[in-house]
Amino acid sequence: MKFAITAPGESKFIINQKWLIALKISIAALLLFVLVRNIQLQTIREALFKADFLFIASAVLLLIPNFFIQGLKWHYLLKLSKPAATYVEALKSLLAGFALGFVTPGRVGEFGRAIFVKDSNRLQVVGLTMIDKLFSMLIILMLGAFAIFFFFGIWMHSKLTPVFALVSLAASLITSLIVLFPDGMKKAGFKILPRLPFTEKIELILSGLNGFHRNQALFLLALNFLFYAIYLTQFYLLLSAFDVFSPVEGYIILSSTIFAKSLLPISFGDLGIRESAAVYFVTHIGGEESTAFNASILMFLINIVLPSLIGFGLVMGEKVNGQLHRKGADSEVRTR
Repeated sequence: MKFAITAPGESKFIINQKWLIALKISIAALLLFVLVRNIQLQTIREALFKADFLFIASAVLLLIPNFFIQGLKWHYLLKLSKPAATYVEALKSLLAGFALGFVTPGRVGEFGRAIFVKDSNRLQVVGLTMIDKLFSMLIILMLGAFAIFFFFGIWMHSKLTPVFALVSLAASLITSLIVLFPDGMKKAGFKILPRLPFTEKIELILSGLNGFHRNQALFLLALNFLFYAIYLTQFYLLLSAFDVFSPVEGYIILSSTIFAKSLLPISFGDLGIRESAAVYFVTHIGGEESTAFNASILMFLINIVLPSLIGFGLVMGEKVNGQLHRKGADSEVRTR
């Protein structure tokens, strides 16, 4: 199995990617340094030692249904391009994508899922990955925009309440249009296609959506709602390990945090952005800075680092198997 794709200008692209990764790591390190300095390391440690580890353990266990739903979503989409795809194959490519996404800016490496789907049209699989990411983002935008409106408009009585209400309404309308009229969206995409560069490749990417209609869109949206509910519950459990919050407070501050960090993908793994947003929203309802910081860091370790490590194991395993297969083939040729 090949892991490198050569193309004109690839070296320059790789160099630019490396600089971008370095910049994002620097931003994450700087933000975390500022946060730890302001909150104080001793305060963070004391909060961790006093945490209710039953809540933390429950959040870790929820990673199982979390990934089961993500695997189910991806398997459902993958079968549009490769009907014979199994759930295990879909889950493996999802985890491998997590590993690749962990080390790339904006998690674009997740589109590398296609590399780990055998006997498939990779460009079609890339298109399906885009749909998977789009629907996840739609849920974040819709529910997050509503939470932001509630936080600033109802709790904080902000003068910008009409703006937040408009953003919430716009997010809901965009989600409704895409979900209820996917065929119309596809037709619009194909009309724009001739004006774009790399027309043939983009057409292949969009061809993976030929079997994606309203019923598929509604089912995918339902799965994303379920995934978001599990994800939010994990975050709420981690927050509750350090302090007491009502479910409504948890939903508002955590959805607002997720919304804010999704709009600012400027650091490595969203480190520093997620923690800063959590600190802002939690402290504005009377919570402690250390509570928000610790819950956010644990969320990062459980939902991003742990799956990425598993994915790295799969990627390296595939690479080793590929090398062994090539060596075996070379030996057989020499023997002949």
